[in-house]
Amino acid sequence: MPEGVKQYIEMPKIPEDISDEMKLYLNQLADTILDIAQGTSYIEGDLNLGGSIIGLGLNVKSVTASYTITLSDDIILANGTFPVTLPTALSANKQLFYIKNIGSGNITVAAADTIDGSASKILTQYDYLLVVSNGSVWYLLRGL
Repeated sequence: MPEGVKQYIEMPKIPEDISDEMKLYLNQLADTILDIAQGTSYIEGDLNLGGSIIGLGLNVKSVTASYTITLSDDIILANGTFPVTLPTALSANKQLFYIKNIGSGNITVAAADTIDGSASKILTQYDYLLVVSNGSVWYLLRGL
């Protein structure tokens, strides 16, 4: 993600009533998540966070084969050569998705509706898209 990522992801305030060790852990976790989102770090192998990233409420999905994004997804980390399909713009009105190619293959991000006027976008290694739906089409906010 570009510099200034905090304009897209507001970091939650850490409650005062938790231990200093937990505060340190949460701060380190937030820094790691931002590094991954910015492309300065990556995760090798499977990422299993049991659903969402604690504290941020972001659902991270790692995929290695053809995948259709669900409305509960937020961040898709794709590794391989295959399509990733956006839901219809109507069903995902006002929703953001961040899709990043963390592998060396090509990821085709496809949509039944257009993405900035195109039926699909190709992500090569470490490319990403941040898209939002207006209920009719998908708009590219960042990336390619």
